Amino acid sequence: MEQQPQGSEVARMRERIELELRSAQSALSDPAITAPHRFIEQRYRNIGRLQKYLGKLTSEEEALRTVIDISNDVIDPPAQGKE
Repeated sequence: MEQQPQGSEVARMRERIELELRSAQSALSDPAITAPHRFIEQRYRNIGRLQKYLGKLTSEEEALRTVIDISNDVIDPPAQGKE
């Protein structure tokens, strides 16, 4: 029996990566928040662990591309309604 990537697990990992990135980005850029370096560092360590796990579900290359894509969307969200 051929084993296929678990779609729901991949989706869950993508969501967790996005949440960690948003948390780190917020701590870096929101004027009302002052986060210690340790907090931000922990977010990025979590992202690394999630990326590694995602790589086991898909491939290392795909996991890296996923983190980059999510990171780009968090840091510079696509404009909605503009062409």
